[in-house]
Amino acid sequence: MPKIHGFVHGCYALVWNAEDAVCLDREWRICSGLIGALPGQPRQNAQLGLPLKLSPEEATLLVEKGVLELLEYSPHASTQQEVAAFNAAREQDFQTQFVSYLEKREQARLQHTAGDGEVLTAPSEPKRARLEVGSYREHPSFSPLVTIVTSDPRPSSAYQSCTNWTYPGTDKDRRCYLVYKDLWGRGYTLTTGLKYGGDYLVYQGHPRTVHSSYIAIVLPWKQTIQSLGSVARVGSKVKKNILVCSVDEHELVHYITLSWTM
Repeated sequence: MPKIHGFVHGCYALVWNAEDAVCLDREWRICSGLIGALPGQPRQNAQLGLPLKLSPEEATLLVEKGVLELLEYSPHASTQQEVAAFNAAREQDFQTQFVSYLEKREQARLQHTAGDGEVLTAPSEPKRARLEVGSYREHPSFSPLVTIVTSDPRPSSAYQSCTNWTYPGTDKDRRCYLVYKDLWGRGYTLTTGLKYGGDYLVYQGHPRTVHSSYIAIVLPWKQTIQSLGSVARVGSKVKKNILVCSVDEHELVHYITLSWTM
């Protein structure tokens, strides 16, 4: 089975292939957020599209499991053939968008002028011929027709295996990763817990079908537990328990569950 490619950007990895994103969701319980715009609806953020943004914990876990290969951009001077191919693809994409835009404009005009009960049809072949770009006054390529990227625009030759992936590089990173790995290995699904003041939200199923059961907070080993009252109260309001996690000197993960009762 070929490895999934994760393209490193900073401390995150991006997955651009839709089939790979579905595979990670269904087979590996990786439910990171999509961060791209939908090509048909770019001016909303209720539903997002590719790429899939993997957290450092998720990327490191998948690399250990042999599922993911991390690639990094290798700057190089583009050849004339690459530049010509890029410009040709961009021009073709613009022409396609422009013709589609004109067709929608014509359909909207027909709909506006049609009487009640009149059945509208798609533009006829002669009308489609008049919708060609050349029959209208020149439309600048810097117009509001925006190209939404749904795949990495760089050629595959511009990437090489990542050699500077340093996560986990600190004691805190190592604690968080060991906790993440242990909970994931127990069958839980994890997402970020920042909106509730924790490190992770822990689900006993898929986040689209169940609510999270725990707000996980990772603390150093033998640290005195303080200032958890506010987080515990937040957890009680949203019907979640607080899962205090820590890692001992032998890299064994320990848990304490807290719940706020009135």
